[in-house]
Amino acid sequence: MKTMKKTIFYNALLACLFMASSCGDDFLSVIPEDQLITDTYYKTRAQFVLAVNGAYNPLLNLYSGSGSPMYLFNELRSDNTTYQFNTDQSQNSRKFIDMFIEEPTNATDGFYTTLYQSIARCNVILDRIDASDMLAADKTQMKGEVSFLRAFYYYQAVKQWGPVPLVLTEIKSKAEALAAAEKLASVATVYAQIIADATTAASSLPPTYAAADRGRITKYAAKMLLADVYLTQGNHSAALGQLFNATPAEGVISSGVFNLVTTPAAPTFPFPAGSPKLASTAYAGLWGTTREHNIESIWEIQFFQTDVFTGNNNNLNSTLHDSFGINAYTSTTNPHPAGNTAIPQPQNNQLGWGIVTPDMMSSFEPGDQRRNMIVESYTTGGSTITNTPYTTKFYSAHTVGLRYGNNFPVYRYAEALLIAAECLAQPGVTAPVGANTALFY
Repeated sequence: MKTMKKTIFYNALLACLFMASSCGDDFLSVIPEDQLITDTYYKTRAQFVLAVNGAYNPLLNLYSGSGSPMYLFNELRSDNTTYQFNTDQSQNSRKFIDMFIEEPTNATDGFYTTLYQSIARCNVILDRIDASDMLAADKTQMKGEVSFLRAFYYYQAVKQWGPVPLVLTEIKSKAEALAAAEKLASVATVYAQIIADATTAASSLPPTYAAADRGRITKYAAKMLLADVYLTQGNHSAALGQLFNATPAEGVISSGVFNLVTTPAAPTFPFPAGSPKLASTAYAGLWGTTREHNIESIWEIQFFQTDVFTGNNNNLNSTLHDSFGINAYTSTTNPHPAGNTAIPQPQNNQLGWGIVTPDMMSSFEPGDQRRNMIVESYTTGGSTITNTPYTTKFYSAHTVGLRYGNNFPVYRYAEALLIAAECLAQPGVTAPVGANTALFY
C-alpha cells in the first residue's frame, strides 16, 4: 500500500508539473501558443480567478457519483450503507473499497490522485499570488479561499491514510516530486498545517457572497472546517470556540446567520396521481434543486443540470443512473409517473452503491424525518426486490442520465448544532461566555 500511494502521489504531482511547466534557458525561447505556462500566466487578476476556480474544480469529482467520489471511502465504508453487486461484476472495485482493500485497480488511486493534484494547484497559486499585480484585497480573499481548499484536501487525506506527504510549495521538477513522495509527515504535523490554513481562511474571507459567487468559501465555512477538525482531534473547547464567540458574528452559531429549516415540504421524489406519497417534512425541505442555499446551508458544492455533459453535473441519485439507489427500477410503493420511468442501460445493472443497511434502518426512532426520505421496495426486470432501501434526498427529475444538478451540502447548520452538543456533553467542557445553551438542554 505504501508503494502504491508513493507512485500515485508522484504521478499526481508530475501531472501538475507538466501543466505548469516553464521555459528554461536550455530550450528555445519561443513561447508556445497552444498552452499556458507559469512564466507568462500567473500575473493578472483574471488569470488568478481562473486558477482559483481550477482549485475548486476537483470538488465536483469528489462529491459526485462518478470519478473519485468520497462517499465510497466514507459512507460506503461506514455502517450506514452497503453495496450490492451488479451481475457482470464490472463494478466490483466498490466491493474492495467496502472491504477496506485498497488497490490501484479500484477507485483508491483516483481519490488519492485527485487530492494531491488539487493540493498542487493550491500550492502554485499561493506561491505566485503575492508577485501578481492584483489589489491587496483581492490577494487576501483568493489566498483565503485557496488556503481553505488546501486544508480541506489535506483533511480528507489524513483521515483516510494517516501520515501522508505534506507538500506546501510548488513542485518544479521530477526530482522534487520524487523527493516529496518519499517523505511522510506525521498526523500531528498534517493537522497543524490544516488548522493554520483554515485559520488563515477564517480571518480572510467574507461572511457571504452575491448569488453569482455562491459556493465560494466563506468565513463560516472555514470556521466549520476548524470545528470539524478540532472535534476529530478531541479538542472540544477549541471546536466550541469556532461556533460561539464573544464577538457574535465570529461564531457560526452565535452569528445568527443560519437557522434550521422548519417549514414542511414534500420530497422531490416523483409520484403519479393517486399513488402513496412520502409525507411532507422540514427535513424533506432541505433537498432538491429548488431548495439549495437555504437558511441551513453553510457550504455546498455547486452542480448544474444540463442536457449535455459538462463535468459540472451530479449523478448521486437519479432515475437513470443511481449511485445512492437502485438502477433501472420502478418503485412498487412509489412508482415513477408516465414519461419518467427508469431506462435500463447495459452498464446500469447493479442494484446500487449506497443501499441503507439494516442496522441503519433499525436505528431510526419513531417519527424521525430522515426515515421518511427512504424508499424500500422495487420492481426491476419483472421481479420485486425488497430490503434494499435507499435515500431519495439526491433525487433529480431531469430526464437525461448523468446530467443532474443537485448540489452537495458539505456543512449545514444542523451539523454545527450537533458538534456543539457533542462537545458540551464531554466532562469538564463548558460553553463559552454568552453562548445560548438553551439550544442543547
